[in-house]
Amino acid sequence: MRLFITRHGETEGNLRKIHQGHLPGVLTKVGIEQARKLALRLKDEKIDAAYVSDLDRAKDTAEEILLFHPHIHVTCTPLLREASGGVFEGKLGKDLLAEKKASGEPFDTWHPKDGESWVDARTRVLMLLKGVYDEHKNETVLFVSHGGVMTTLLLYLQGKPLDEQHFQQYHPGNTAVSIIEIRGDKAHHFHVLNSTDHLKE
Repeated sequence: MRLFITRHGETEGNLRKIHQGHLPGVLTKVGIEQARKLALRLKDEKIDAAYVSDLDRAKDTAEEILLFHPHIHVTCTPLLREASGGVFEGKLGKDLLAEKKASGEPFDTWHPKDGESWVDARTRVLMLLKGVYDEHKNETVLFVSHGGVMTTLLLYLQGKPLDEQHFQQYHPGNTAVSIIEIRGDKAHHFHVLNSTDHLKE
């Protein structure tokens, strides 16, 4: 299966540096333009199915892409949502990080009150990926999702640890695209990793 993974465009929350988590999120004018440039990047690709986070910032990004792919089947799913920030949703991301560091708990398994850990978020995305692979083994699929949860998936597919260093290194920018051959033997092959070349045009 050929898999395209991309992140939503810039949001007002990104500019304010808040943790959006399961909040809908509103694309900025820049974010809308990023989504349109991403759509042009993908317009000539053969895409058989799209799976999109059910949060507005991802759906609005996907809407631009799908203008060029009006006949493909689209599934909006909470399984592609960003990790829930629990009590920190809508608050500054630095406050969540401070709480995480103060806890002394492992980077991948710590979770805020009423929220998810990165392992929690990755588990649901991997559950989705398995079902998608079973259904679309010989096809091309698009995921439109969020930076944090995408990072957990990218690290998993590369066989890299889910720690703070790798998380920061592989965290995608807005509308970054990765293209991966997903293989049943788990020897996944990356053609493109977190490319934002389309934003330079």
